[in-house]
This record gives sequence, C-alpha cells and structure tokens, in this order.
Amino acid sequence: MISSVNAQPSSKEKKDALTIVKFGGGVIKSYGEGLPKIVERVRAIRKKDGNGPVVVVSAPKGVTDLAIDIGEDCAKTGFVSNKSVKLRHPYERIRDSHIKESLKDAFNDELKNCFKEVDGALEQIARNKEFEGGNRAIVLAYSGELLMAKDMDFVLRSNGIDSVSIPFEKWPIITDRSFEGATFLLEESRRESKHLIEYIKEGKVPIVGGFIGKTVYGRETTYERGGSDRTAVDLGILLSHAYHVTVNFEKDSMVMSANPKVENINKNELDPVWSLSYNEATLGAQYGMEIVDYVALMDIQHTNLDIPLTVTDIKDSKRVTKIQKEAPYEGNNPIKIVTGKKDCIILKIRERDKLSLRDYLEKNRRFEGFTELRPYKRGDEWVSKLLFLDGEFFRKNEEIIRRYDESSEVECDLGAITLIGDEMYRVPDVSAEVQSAIKGYSINIENADAQKETSSILIIVKEEHVDRCVSLIHKRMVELNLKANRTDSK
Repeated sequence: MISSVNAQPSSKEKKDALTIVKFGGGVIKSYGEGLPKIVERVRAIRKKDGNGPVVVVSAPKGVTDLAIDIGEDCAKTGFVSNKSVKLRHPYERIRDSHIKESLKDAFNDELKNCFKEVDGALEQIARNKEFEGGNRAIVLAYSGELLMAKDMDFVLRSNGIDSVSIPFEKWPIITDRSFEGATFLLEESRRESKHLIEYIKEGKVPIVGGFIGKTVYGRETTYERGGSDRTAVDLGILLSHAYHVTVNFEKDSMVMSANPKVENINKNELDPVWSLSYNEATLGAQYGMEIVDYVALMDIQHTNLDIPLTVTDIKDSKRVTKIQKEAPYEGNNPIKIVTGKKDCIILKIRERDKLSLRDYLEKNRRFEGFTELRPYKRGDEWVSKLLFLDGEFFRKNEEIIRRYDESSEVECDLGAITLIGDEMYRVPDVSAEVQSAIKGYSINIENADAQKETSSILIIVKEEHVDRCVSLIHKRMVELNLKANRTDSK
C-alpha cells in the first residue's frame, strides 16, 4: 500500500529511458552461480538505454529462510553462539568466485560490518526472546538484501561496470514505522530519491537491496515476503517523473499459460504469454502464478500510473512478457492463464457483520488477498463467504477476524483455481466447460463463481486436488482457445 499518490506526469516531462531491473534469489542462485548471466544482462540493458540501469537484488536463494530460522531459534533458546556463520557462506563463495583480488579486502570489510549488525541484533533477540520488530528487520537486511547489494557492486566493478551500492543513509525507499509489512511513503521517498538520481546522472549503475525500507528516523524496515518486487516497482514510481521508466523482472522463464511446476502438467502444452494487463497480472499473482508480487502490482495501480513492466527469461532475453495498464488486443488466446492457489480458507460470517470485517481487512496494510464469494441464506439471515488466499495470514489473525462474528464458521485445507483473460467473454459456455473438465476424477467442487462480465472464473476444491485440476483445466483451456479463435475468424 502507498500512503500518497501523484498524477501521471505528461510525456513532455519525461526524459531519457531508464530500466529498473530486478534479480531475485532464483536467478542469483544459492552461491552466486547466476551472477555471470546477470552481469551480461546489466551490460546489455545499459547499452540499450544509454544509462543505468538501476539494479534491485534479493538475497541469494535460501538466505532469508535461513535467517528467519536462526532468528526464531535465538528467540526460542536464548542463545546466539556462532549461529550466523552459515549466513556468511553464500557471500564468501561469491567473493571467492566472482570478485577480483584487488577488491576482496574492501568487500571483507563490508562483510564484517554487516555481520556486526546481524550479531548485535541476534544478541538482543536472544535476550528478549522475541524475533520481531526492529531487530528482525536488522537481521534480515544485513544478512540479506543490503549485503547482497554490496556484493553485487563488487561483482559488477570486478567486471568493469561503474556501479555503486546505495548507502543506507541515502536510501530511497522511505516507509512508515511498521517493521514488518511496511507502507511505502511516496512523498518522503521522492525527497530522498535525489541521491539516486545524482548517481544515475553521474553515469553509475546504482544497486538497491530489495525488500528493505527506512523510516524517516533511519530505522530499518521490511516489506512482506516478495517485497523485492515492490522495491523495483516503487523505484519505478519514484523515478517516473524524471525518466521514461520500464521495470524489468529477470526470471528463469517468461510468463507461461500455467505454472510449469504444477504436478503432471504437460509442459509441451504450455503457451508463452506475451502480454498481460495490470488486471490480468494481478489476478494471476493473487492466485499463485509467479509473475510479479501481488502487492507490487497493487502499489502501481494505486498511483494510476501506466509504467510498463516486463518479465524476461534471463536465458533468452527475446522471450518477454509485457505488462501494461491495458493489454493490446491482438486476436490472441482469450484465456491466457489457468492457475491454482493452495492453503486457502473460507470464512462464513453473518451478512450484517461482514462490512465491519471488510473495513478492517481493507485497512490492514499487510493484507489485501481476500475475495467475497456468493452469499447464501441460513434460516432467516444471510451469510457471507470470504475466501482468504493466504492461510498463514488468517491463522495469525484468526482471533481478531472471528471476533466480528463469534458464530462464524471456517473451512480449511482448500485450494482456489482460476482462469484469467480480459477477453474471456469471447469463449462460449466457458464456465460449464471448465467444470466439466474435472468431472469423472472424484473431485468435488466445493464452490464455483463465474460472471460473464468478469475476467476470471473461480473454482474451490480441496487443497490436494489443486494440481490435478490445473492440469486438467489447462488441457481444456487449449481446446477452448482454439474454438474461440475459430469462431472469431468466421
């Protein structure tokens, strides 16, 4: 969520092209195995634009989970010992393999300084027996994204690229004082972005650690998981008044018509998705597709800006999914994606209590992922059904949520499957076709919701059936798209 918004600047106010490029842990890999390709991509983007890019990095794969495990263990046991040693290993491996000899001593100093912060915070966590708040943010920041930004700076400079890791005192992402799930403060960040713009004008490649924010008082904060995508988008929002910005997410694949990781999915039947609207991308992210973080997409829509986003296959930069406010209609498949989300929960709550709960949920800055299903009548009163797409959030906040109706009921262990496409209304009988695709496989549909005017169809099943349903519906989706395209051509 963003605290303040500005109108879209006119095209006359925009100047040079600038790319914000984000590299996640999945492409960095556990020990920096992906860094040579990242260096190649940074160099290519810089050559194309003539300046920048601004590089956003996540922690190496697995580091954040390890840091959380260590922090929770310190809080539980009250002991620190040398638990942070494992967190150093990825960076030491990167140093040994990707940083030139003349820069290694300087990097070792940065490594030492970062882990001084980490170890100090872990001691406080062990003493207080709480892994939360500012100390949690410090552990995650200095063992993760802040350190990886420094590491990336040394790697790029080792390869002849004039880069700079943004020092924390000049950090451009200013947030409120929520140490977890912080809110981006646009106007305060605009004031601090002058340092970032200066680096760009000096011809530098600025590097920013994703996921991490700073309060106006200089304290470390964090976004929610997936927050590095938010950092990239928020930097795009910040710089859109000065540059023609594109936000590029380098991943192991462009967006495909279903998640290739789904069990039993026929990968040969997966189609590349070349274009998405903000609406389509948001629905896909909300329901489990690895496109761009859901909250990042909500951030950009709250500003009413039209900043192009791209999801690029790092192995083949010609394979790119373009995400815009409105996707161009090119006569392509009306159904673009089928996806499923596990660990969903349905809350049944009296209609008269629903509005108060909705107000709480919509104001809760750490959560927007719920969907209202069709109500039903129980006796003399109407009952609303709210689908929570984040089971972990619901479990953490169940006591507060159920306070709004102490007679509320909960259905757990559910999965939600949806089809996505703003042009899906072109497909005849799509809802019936989708439901028939899973008949005969001993799969009960717990709930189904579809409207002709909407760009999604929602089917609720037990969690263990999600992958099977996605696979079956995807096969039918291919047939439905062929049918729709034949109809359009007549």
